[in-house]
Amino acid sequence: MLRLRLLGALLAWTVSAVAAAAPTFDLSELMASLARVDRSVVSFEETRHFAALASPIVRRGTLQYVRPDRLEMNVVTPFPETTQI
Repeated sequence: MLRLRLLGALLAWTVSAVAAAAPTFDLSELMASLARVDRSVVSFEETRHFAALASPIVRRGTLQYVRPDRLEMNVVTPFPETTQI
């Protein structure tokens, strides 16, 4: 599940970057733009809500993509955590 969220976050970031550059694009253009990126690092903030907690948990860190097949999430707060795909 976490892997899907990481991939989704990367895809959303890429889609927003491509959308800002071009008004319309299709899947082949999206995949081509991913192929042109050698390395990318972006900050993220994730808010998790749990019914058992009075306030949400906010995680902050970075997502790093390295072509062709590496995605790494480094969480800094609330505690250090690293996930590599």
